[in-house]
Amino acid sequence: MGHARTYVCLDIIRRVLTNSKNNNNNSNKDVLFVLNITDIDDKILQAAKEQEEEIEEKESSSSQTHTTTTNTTTSLSAPIQLARRFERDFWRDWDALHCLRPHVVTRVTEHVESHIVPFVQNLVEQQRMAYETDDGVYFDVRAYNDRMGTMTKYGKLAPPAVSQDIHLDFNNNNNNNNTTINNTNTNTNTTNNASSNHIKKDPRDFVLWKKRKPDETIFLVESMG
Repeated sequence: MGHARTYVCLDIIRRVLTNSKNNNNNSNKDVLFVLNITDIDDKILQAAKEQEEEIEEKESSSSQTHTTTTNTTTSLSAPIQLARRFERDFWRDWDALHCLRPHVVTRVTEHVESHIVPFVQNLVEQQRMAYETDDGVYFDVRAYNDRMGTMTKYGKLAPPAVSQDIHLDFNNNNNNNNTTINNTNTNTNTTNNASSNHIKKDPRDFVLWKKRKPDETIFLVESMG
């Protein structure tokens, strides 16, 4: 129900804006509804791997031959096919809600090399607003706030109490792990250097790119891991 509410609310907003434009010839509010579909992630990769292992196990049982699944190699087509099946179910539910279809639909796998990778690399190498760790690339919220100054602050709409709780939990967890995090350092020259561990520099930092895990047999872009 939570997902349905999201799409219904967006559909209502879209219809209101569209009707407002149609009823006001002087309005410049062109409505362009773009929906992104994340058709590749950890869960999809794992589900595709489990499906292929199950198929191999059934084939092995039927032929009475012994095979192991530890060396199973999942091709990129398997998770994409799985994602497309779930996408078809998604659109069926979308239409059942009588929501208008988006003007544009984008998929992660269709824009990884052309847009996503260059964007992430630019944030790390040029903008200095992201940093690399052992497990991925994270957006540097403090560096962003330093760059923007008084123009805006990331997460400014979050209640102060919630923001404070996040920092307290973050510091407590790192203290328990005997890890020291300097939360007062705002020097972008030091906060944006590549990290040699997987510890986030700020609890608000979020992952932009996850590196391939040791047990994952496929990856989208070799240069990004």
